[in-house]
Amino acid sequence: MSVRVCVAISVRNGERFIAEAIESVLAQSHSDLELRIYDNLSTDSSGEIASCYLADPRVSYTVNAFDLGYYGSLNRALHETSAPLFVPFAADDVMEPANLELKVAAIERSGAGFAHSPVLLIDPEWAVIGDLGRICEPTETFPQREFFPLCAPVNCVTCPSTLIRSDALRALGGFDGRVPYCADWLAWMRLCLRHPVAMVHEPLVRWRQHPESGTSDSLRSASYAREDPASLALALPDDAFPAGWDALRSPMLAACLARTACHLERDGHRRVANGHAAYELALNAQTLVPGDPALRSLATRLSQRADLRPPAMPFHAVAWPAVERDQIAAALAQARDLDRAGLLGSFAIAIRPDLVGDAVPMLEALLADGPDVGIDLVPAETPHELLVAGVLALAPFGSPQAALAEAAGVPVLAGPSPSPFARPADPARWETLPAAA
Repeated sequence: MSVRVCVAISVRNGERFIAEAIESVLAQSHSDLELRIYDNLSTDSSGEIASCYLADPRVSYTVNAFDLGYYGSLNRALHETSAPLFVPFAADDVMEPANLELKVAAIERSGAGFAHSPVLLIDPEWAVIGDLGRICEPTETFPQREFFPLCAPVNCVTCPSTLIRSDALRALGGFDGRVPYCADWLAWMRLCLRHPVAMVHEPLVRWRQHPESGTSDSLRSASYAREDPASLALALPDDAFPAGWDALRSPMLAACLARTACHLERDGHRRVANGHAAYELALNAQTLVPGDPALRSLATRLSQRADLRPPAMPFHAVAWPAVERDQIAAALAQARDLDRAGLLGSFAIAIRPDLVGDAVPMLEALLADGPDVGIDLVPAETPHELLVAGVLALAPFGSPQAALAEAAGVPVLAGPSPSPFARPADPARWETLPAAA
């Protein structure tokens, strides 16, 4: 008996490629499918092009009331379909004719939660410019959990290359729309902790690379620097994560941070005064695996590329928080993390002379939890006397203190950036599936 597949396409101003994407779906050798197209308020001819295919009863076209984004449209499709298998496709990609047939067979044969294949990277004119997702070992089915070390700390699965059991994805709440750069990766990590994964080794999807794609937008904005590490940090404490893998958590997160740092350097994001910075993520990776000489070398090299003086080891940390309990507590928390990693040599806090009397009681109350190294309280009108060669500044993410330190040539270990998971996912925006009635 044939198994129905829902292929979902999210589009916004995709007139250049959407016809190719639609026709590649309708040409599948596995014809028991429905194609659901969701339009995020396109202002070009995407809607007119999609409507040309409505004579095929397998095709539906819906205009969202507002722009749901890529994953919001996919979640809406997942909620509205009754098909047992689901493909999160895109308006600029192309399937090979046997794509669904081979992946349906792989899922039925293995009982996997999802199946995927490598993809060929193509440019706008169809020239093949690379590939992604190949796995050297000839494994066709990875038992539950065993695929996790392959898809973390680096994603090796592209969204349009997958075929997913709808009920398995629904059980996660769909794709987490709070991380629009890597909601797919978070889903793969969580799915493979709960289900087997099937691999079809033949490239069955052509993944188009062009400047207007959502991936290109994310690379320019560096949103991946916030979302990738946060998503891995969310997946690692998952209840389905094997207890025997606990020692892998810090190295995995450090590897993710290091890779993201290299991407930031590639994309020209070098200073925290402008947002996320390559060297700063490398420093964070070093705090997770302090004995790794490669991470230390990376942090040094990226600091130099940012025209900053690399900090001496162990770190001589300096901070000049506002005399407010939260800011002082945040600076001390950063120092404690360095101390626990064995990376803190000294710590100095600059306070305006007229505010020392207010700061001392706050410090005394907070120091009960460390760090164990002595803290120098430096009365100073400005922090400039602390910003000397070899020190490491501790400052809130995106703060004027961070920009001041970098202007003095001092690298910054910034406090945590706002987590994308600090708020609940909003079902009204299809960031998650609506609660079951």
